[in-house]
This record gives sequence, structure tokens and C-alpha cells, in this order.
Amino acid sequence: MKRDIRWISLIGLFVGVFLMSLFVTNAGDDFFYAAFTKNGFSHFIAAHADHYLHTNGRCIVHILASVFLWLPHIFWCLANALMWVAIAMNLYRLFNIYIKDASKLKFLMFVLCGAFLTIHIEMAKESTLWLTGSFNYTYPLMMLSWYWQLLFTNERCSTRKLCIVGFFAAASMEQESALAVLLTAGYIYFSLRGTRKKTPKKLKKALLAVTIGAVSLFLAPGNLSRMGDEMGASAGTVDNIFNGIDFMLNYCISSNYMIWLNIVFMVCCAAYLYKNKFKFAALLLPLEIAALFITNHSGSFEWMGIGYQIIFYASRAYYLAAAIASVYVYWSERQNPLPLIGLMSGIFSCAFIVFSPTLGPRVILFAEVMIIACTASLLTELLKKQTWPYAIAHLLILALSVWNVTYITLGFHRNSVVYAENERLIEEWHKTGRGELHQKQYRNDAFEHSMPYNSEYHDGRYKEYYDIPTRVNIIWE
Repeated sequence: MKRDIRWISLIGLFVGVFLMSLFVTNAGDDFFYAAFTKNGFSHFIAAHADHYLHTNGRCIVHILASVFLWLPHIFWCLANALMWVAIAMNLYRLFNIYIKDASKLKFLMFVLCGAFLTIHIEMAKESTLWLTGSFNYTYPLMMLSWYWQLLFTNERCSTRKLCIVGFFAAASMEQESALAVLLTAGYIYFSLRGTRKKTPKKLKKALLAVTIGAVSLFLAPGNLSRMGDEMGASAGTVDNIFNGIDFMLNYCISSNYMIWLNIVFMVCCAAYLYKNKFKFAALLLPLEIAALFITNHSGSFEWMGIGYQIIFYASRAYYLAAAIASVYVYWSERQNPLPLIGLMSGIFSCAFIVFSPTLGPRVILFAEVMIIACTASLLTELLKKQTWPYAIAHLLILALSVWNVTYITLGFHRNSVVYAENERLIEEWHKTGRGELHQKQYRNDAFEHSMPYNSEYHDGRYKEYYDIPTRVNIIWE
């Protein structure tokens, strides 16, 4: 990989994520977890123990979040960029098991790194470009992709390494936890199917490790308490399931932050099926693209009545059928199951959220990365080296990634100036400790997760973090 586009792609990914992270400010639960480190090590341990027992079972990710909130901001910028580089490397090494053509691997790495830098701000501000969110969503993705790569090359890694990485992947976040267990069980089953061999001890230990990790997360007292409280505060379990299904079929496919990726994915799926003599997929593609735009602007098409519902469900049926069919044909033709496994894992990760009381762009980060990986794998077969489409694809990905990095970096920078001014105003207020506290709202709320003026809960956490008495009225201007 020396001196080729793979290293350049990884360096570009690192620099891009680092720049976007550089001006990210504390927001939302950052104020809560940052307070864990304010009163010494004993308070840090006690606070996390209490949190695990009564609030949330994601103990590992919240320890990491609170530690990096305590460290200078630059450490998180570096860690966040390195996590995305690790994700790209893990997926690359997985595909390297099945793809031996160096030119295809170079293009695959370029697409992965470039596409990661085009993630929409609506998703990024809730996951990778929010410190607490990065450890709740980016870190689990990194650990699962690492474990996936180790599992598929288990003959070359030690049992200890496989089990440790597997445990931390399964103990990180609910979606990746369930996927780690399913991935291990599925790998064991398909590896030994049709043979009389016994399950190797290494794989038995790996399955035990991910199971223990999953149990430590799912059955954590805090997780059970949290689910009970949030489900109780909602309209009920059945309503949450229907809301989750609606979120999967609507926002995961045609929302502002997913529509362009899914259009590219559908074009690749249709082209790959057409190449393999399934011409119907390409014939229906224009209708699918039109349907995605219509369902992206549902408010403008209410007049269609039942016609809109027909378009909605027909477009979703085409989406799932084309996606599954294309990666299945790819598997059959190239003897490479990774896109199929990735797609099914992405669908399962979305299906899992129907039991979750909290929905948002962040919960489909894993699914988006899997769609990117599937798209990249199809493009490596569709675009031939040294052709105009091949060159145009490089230029488009490069242009989009540079534009998105610049746009997001400037947006966070403008808000960071306001954040610094607010900290100065708080410092001045503390000198007297009397009267109202004046604070400035961000210039663009698109570049923040949740600020105190958006949430009464976070208002309390903001005051706690800055040692502002609850009785003090904050005037947001």
C-alpha cells in the first residue's frame, strides 16, 4: 500500500474528520458526562457505577466519553479521526480476503474514505461530530468492524485478541452488541455446515465472550430501568414498534440525510442486475428515483391520498428487492458474501430500533456505513479502470467530500465563537453571582446536537456543569 491512493485516501479521511471535529463544542449530554470528572477519581467511579446501575448500561462508552471530555479537546479530535480511519481499514481488510485485484482494492478504499466524509450534518451532529455521540455510535461501529475482520481471519489472530475485541464490541451499544452475537453464531454455523467437524475452541470462546459482553449491556440494571421509564413515558410498546417501522421505511430511505446515498445505491444495484441480465431492475429505476423524491417531500403530495401510499410502499418494496437481489448476485458471481452480510446486518440494525423508545439519525449510522460498503463493492465491478466513468466517479467523490468537510467545518467554527463568548460571560457572572445570566444562542442550530435553550433537561445539566444555581434564570439572546 505504499505510495498509492489507499494511503492518500486514509490520510484524507483522517484530515477531513479531524478538521470537522476541531470546532465541535460541548452539547447535550456532554455537560452531564463532563461533570463526572469534576470531583476526583472516587467521584468518577461512583458516578459511573450509579449510572450503570440506575440509568444506562453503556458503561464502557460513557467512561470513554467522560474521560475525553476531561482531556483537552484536541485529544478527542485525534481519537475521532483515528476511529474513522480504523473503520475504513477494517472494512478494507475484510474485502481484501475476497478481492485480490489491487486496482479494485484501491478504488474500494477511495470510495469508502470519500463517502465517509460526505455523511450529512443531520446524522453527523448526532453521532460522529458530537463527543458523547461519537463514543455511543462511532466507537461501537469501529469495534464491531474490527471484530468482524478478526472473526473472518481467526486462523491468523490469537484467541485472546479475538475474545477481547469481541467482548468490547458486544458491550458497547445495543445494535452492535446484538450483531456481534449473530455474526459469531452465523459464522460458526456456515463455516461448519455440511461437515462433521466440531466447533473450534477459539470460536467457542469468541461466542462466549460476545455473549458475556451482550449480557453485561442488555441486562444491566440501568438499561432495564431506562427502558421501563422511557417506554412508560411513551404511548406504549406497540406504538413504539409502529413508530420504529415508520422511521425505518421513511427516514432511513428517503430522508434528507439518506436520499442521495440511496439513489446512488439504487443506481448501482440496478446497473449490476442489468449487467447480469436482470433488465427489469433498470427499467423500473427511473420510477424508483421519482418515488424517492416524492416520498422525500410528502407534505407536497398529500393531495394524492391513497395514491401516495401506493407509491410509498411500492418504492420500499423495490428498494429492498433490488438491494438484496444485487448483493446476492454479487455473492454468487464473485464468491464474496460481505455485501450481503453487510446489507442484512444494516437491515437488522434498523429492525432492532423498533423496540427502542428513542429514534433519530444517529441510530442508522451503522446502516449507512453498510450501504456505503455495498455501494463501493458494486462500483468496483461496474467501473472499469482508465475509463471516463471511472475518472468521473473519482472527481465527484473528491468534490463532494471536500465540499462537505468545508461546509461542516465552517458551520461548527461559527458556533464555536459563540460558545467561547458564552464561557466568558459565565466567568464574568461568577465574579458577582447575582442576577440573571445572559447567554447567546448559536448562529445555526444545524451545527449542534442539543443546547440548553432547546431542552429543559439539558438546561439543568448546563447549570450543573458550570456551577450555576438552578434558581438562576438564563436569558438566551
